[in-house]
Amino acid sequence: MNDEKLKLVYQDAKRFLEKLVGKEILEEKLEHIRTYKVNNMNDLYWHLLLSLTNKRNMMQTIGDIDLLAPFLFNFDPILTYEHYRNDWKRLFQRIKDGHSPPGPMDMSNEQGYWAVFCKGALSGAAFLARFGTFEAIDAFVMGFQHHDLAIPALPMVLEREIYGMGFPLACDFLKEAAGCYTNYGKPDVHVKDILCGLELVACRDNYEVFKILLRMARANNELPAIVDKVLYLIGSGNIGKPDIKIGRQKKVFIEEMKAKLAELNRHLAHERCGDEEQGHEDTESEAR
Repeated sequence: MNDEKLKLVYQDAKRFLEKLVGKEILEEKLEHIRTYKVNNMNDLYWHLLLSLTNKRNMMQTIGDIDLLAPFLFNFDPILTYEHYRNDWKRLFQRIKDGHSPPGPMDMSNEQGYWAVFCKGALSGAAFLARFGTFEAIDAFVMGFQHHDLAIPALPMVLEREIYGMGFPLACDFLKEAAGCYTNYGKPDVHVKDILCGLELVACRDNYEVFKILLRMARANNELPAIVDKVLYLIGSGNIGKPDIKIGRQKKVFIEEMKAKLAELNRHLAHERCGDEEQGHEDTESEAR
């Protein structure tokens, strides 16, 4: 994988998106990523819960996270853990008794979204409560940022510690929670479709996709969370503004980029041939 390809893909992706939504609107979306930062445990826990529900149709079952504040001590993970410990059924019943969510609540279905959410909410509270303060968890997260090989290790830890939070959702939690965690891009289905469609990754493995996002960001001197956002917006068409509807553009973008990448490949191959011929001439000259 040549970094020139990664530069071309991101730079063209950004230009492609600017034509659809306008440079000002796109920069507004990206600037939020650069500047937004959580600085307390309650907001961090809120983001954790929001990311837990960021999977297919789950939000339609759980509904507005803010309405669950009374059952989770206004999203205080320490008080939540001290009150419920690991008794997810107790939390489930409290919510069922005092709330009317949009989706069904069936405690006997442990694979149902509400059971998954309650288990994830309490294991997430337990994880955060271990650190006691926001400063402690922040220092823990930053401890993984010293090397590109260490960065993806943190989502792997979260995947094992928090029920229902796989690697992609852990990346989603980290990139959405704070500006200093922008080394994380989510290997979302739309991002995977684009990277696989352009043959920048050999498979849809979360770790491999994450590494390419990180490398693309480094090649462009950009934040991985920004690169992720640009590709996601093209793939999903979800700009987050009701008055702007662009639809999913990944097929169009992939077709356009394939032609440009093919041209770049021809250019790189020509350069390699030139280098090889020059090397051959230099060898012959030395021999003479």
